[in-house]
Amino acid sequence: MTREIIPLNGEWRFQLDPEDRLLGKSTSVNKLESLIHVNGSWEEQGFGEPSAHQPIGAWKKKREYIGSAWYGTVLELPEHLENHKFRLVISGVHWHTALWVNGKAMGERQSLVNDHRYELNEIAAAGEKIKLLIRVNNEMHMDMEETHIHSYHTATNWGGITGGVKLEAIPKVSIQHIKLVPDVEHKQITFVTSLAGMANADGFNEAGDWSVEAIVNVHNGLNVNASVIPDRKGTAVVTLMLGEDAVLWSDSNPHLYTADIVLKQDGRMVDNQSRRFGLRCIETEGTKLKLNGEAVFLRGYVDCCIFPLTGYPVWDVEAYRRQFQIAKSYGFNHVRLHSWSPPKPFWLAADEEGMLVQTELPQWSRHYITRSHEANPKAHEFYREELTELLQSINEHPSFILLSLGNELIGKEGHEQLNELVRKARELDPTRLYTDNTGFGHLPEGDREGDFYIPTMNWHPPVNTDYAATPNTTQDFAAVTRLGTKPMLAHEHGQFTMYVRPQEAEKYTGVLEPSWLGYINENLRYKQWEERLPQFQKITGSLLMQSLKEAMERARRTPNLAGIQLLDIRDFPGQGHATTGILDVFWDDKGIATAEEVRAFNGETVLLMRSSGRTFFAGEQAEIDLEVSHFGRELLNEAELSWSFTGESGVLNMEAVSIESIINGKTTKLPQIVFHMPEIGAEKISLSVKLTQSGREVCTNEWDFWVFPRPVWQEHKGKVLTNINNVRTFLQDAVYSQQIGIHWLSYRMAEETKLVIADRMSKELLQFMQDGGNVWLMPAKEAIQDSVSIRHLPIFWNYLWFPNQRGTTMGLILHKHPALERFPHEGQTDWHMYEMTEHSVAISLDSMPSIEPIVEVIDHFARMKSLATVFECGVGQGKLFVSTLRLTDDAVNKRPEMLFLFNEIFAYLMSEQFKPKKRISAAELLAQFPIAAVNYDVL
Repeated sequence: MTREIIPLNGEWRFQLDPEDRLLGKSTSVNKLESLIHVNGSWEEQGFGEPSAHQPIGAWKKKREYIGSAWYGTVLELPEHLENHKFRLVISGVHWHTALWVNGKAMGERQSLVNDHRYELNEIAAAGEKIKLLIRVNNEMHMDMEETHIHSYHTATNWGGITGGVKLEAIPKVSIQHIKLVPDVEHKQITFVTSLAGMANADGFNEAGDWSVEAIVNVHNGLNVNASVIPDRKGTAVVTLMLGEDAVLWSDSNPHLYTADIVLKQDGRMVDNQSRRFGLRCIETEGTKLKLNGEAVFLRGYVDCCIFPLTGYPVWDVEAYRRQFQIAKSYGFNHVRLHSWSPPKPFWLAADEEGMLVQTELPQWSRHYITRSHEANPKAHEFYREELTELLQSINEHPSFILLSLGNELIGKEGHEQLNELVRKARELDPTRLYTDNTGFGHLPEGDREGDFYIPTMNWHPPVNTDYAATPNTTQDFAAVTRLGTKPMLAHEHGQFTMYVRPQEAEKYTGVLEPSWLGYINENLRYKQWEERLPQFQKITGSLLMQSLKEAMERARRTPNLAGIQLLDIRDFPGQGHATTGILDVFWDDKGIATAEEVRAFNGETVLLMRSSGRTFFAGEQAEIDLEVSHFGRELLNEAELSWSFTGESGVLNMEAVSIESIINGKTTKLPQIVFHMPEIGAEKISLSVKLTQSGREVCTNEWDFWVFPRPVWQEHKGKVLTNINNVRTFLQDAVYSQQIGIHWLSYRMAEETKLVIADRMSKELLQFMQDGGNVWLMPAKEAIQDSVSIRHLPIFWNYLWFPNQRGTTMGLILHKHPALERFPHEGQTDWHMYEMTEHSVAISLDSMPSIEPIVEVIDHFARMKSLATVFECGVGQGKLFVSTLRLTDDAVNKRPEMLFLFNEIFAYLMSEQFKPKKRISAAELLAQFPIAAVNYDVL
């Protein structure tokens, strides 16, 4: 008499209905025109039409269909189920359904994250045939198209029944719902069981006739069990003591128990359900998140509902196990689901692998953006229903610890209707933590409801993306975290990008195709850059990881920050195509960092370094503060901290000290390192730090510094003219004049002049070069016809989506050249060049294609301009050297790297080595560097 499941997956009759002509009450199952397999989407089974639309910033489906579609089947209900009632369950449907049974309408359902359930009641009887007609509609009936469960940029507006259909045969008196309440403190689990059909049950008023028993296997076949009599409302609360040896569930030890909950009448089983659970507690204490009483730092990434083969969330537990195993190998223990909640296989895998999950209602909308305006009533009720059903359906999963009501929903102030939903969620399931939205709303929080908050560390005042990552590792995000008293997670952290990877196209073997590659490949062919792709990918990937390492360490250095949510561990296919990931969209390694390298700054225990800069003069004393962020489960007693400095010649210094104790759940200060930079030439020096305990390596980390010799005086008296006043910082005897090479109205240049250093082109400079003179041009942005603003960090997200950001490029290539021969570099930018490039500009070489850059700038792949910050060429009989690095900027020009590079370039320009290989015409020159008008009033 117990429940049975009748799977209905397989072949169904099917028909698209774009004009909504079919009627459920009169449509014959056998007259549906086609066949389809349940489970699966329409598109992957050949339904829909190809679209002429070719998105330049997203992927697209090979076939698309938006509208209604009908499924039909006929089945015979087994005779032995005569004492059962029937429920039809439709899983993974997007997102409206209606059901007819034997021509009778059974109602409609809508949900994006929950099963669609229909009670068949008396219309379905054992031993009889029933005809099922299901209408599925994937049209957007509310303003929520950016929600990632079905957005143009992520999962797409898919259609179908992807999770399957089943018929549940349920005893007339049955277990309707089970709510699990774990109690870590007392090592017990409570099952709040609601029964259905008790009001009409025989013998309900007779004590002892009905009982609910819970049984849990705790260890090696040893069971604990308890039984209670339900009350008159059909509720039975069963509590089981799991014993002092009960094992807690955590991200590091995801131990699971299985419970059987049995409904009995007179000792005979009537109904039975199983639940797999973990004994765990998530709570807050001030600004900390605590898992089972221990502080935990959430090392998270954002899952944006990206499924490159199907276009919809898969129902494959192995696929999710693979995801989580890969993520954990890189140090992650947390995932935030961006405006969606996943199917059952996801939760099963998350429970098993120990992922700490923040799920969300399926909304990224504008319904709550204005505090004084109520949301669309239809939308608000939809979200209320989704919340209620979702909390019931995923209650058993210990991996579910946090819930947000959606992505970026509010203005600065919050919204009372979201506050109401947070309070409702707490009432429904107080064993989780809730917040009103992810990402938006300012702190202090005012009257916003939330157990925790998720502000952005990119945009929340007073910080902006300038603070995302710099070589100054004394910085952190404390200016934001000091504004609140509850736990905070960093919203969509990172978002640095690298060059596009067209080689991934061959992996798209499903319903989706990477349509963004169409125009990108065309651009690559036009620029003849196909062979340069590996170089661009290597250098921009390296810069992405440098930036990401500092951004994540900056978060770990931040007091009172409880975690981060990185956007993303994978690339993002839409919104302009954002190549932000350590991995590609298929969860495959892009070759830009190993898992071990990432764990060094993303593990449960991370060594941190604070230094105001990365560059020093030779002989200068460096004072470097060390810290350790330790969120392991154990104290680190009697540990050893060791470090070494390594240069080109080998190990320069090596030391070790004993550390008495490192407390878990906080950042601990370690001994300061005092190191005198060696008296050597310009060189990179690496600091490696290791923490061990009883010979076991706990963690290791490393950082690079650069040492430069102090500048040496170079004779130049009478040889250098300049109109840049700050050049005299480097060349005290340079002759300064606002107007160079002109006397009254005529050209005049001193014969002994060997080099002119200027910030703009003039007819006199052109004449000087025509006559064989040498010019070092350091033009400001306004003196360049075609320039692009750059910064050290790679572009945020991408150029198509954020074209007005301050820097829209992806890194520097330093080519082999005499001017850079003694300047330490590995062919690409690094932290010692930060101040040179930040707030600088790159010059377009598109109008001067013959020039070979010395320092090349990799433009974003959507625009693909040929750019440089340093190049040289011949003009007339003379020579021109151009640089836009900030070498003369008062704010930074006294730094060791600035002084050294200026002197290196100056020495090169004054030497016989200055022999540019390429020449350009005066027309090419003046097309890029317009002649500045002469101010005759100052002559």
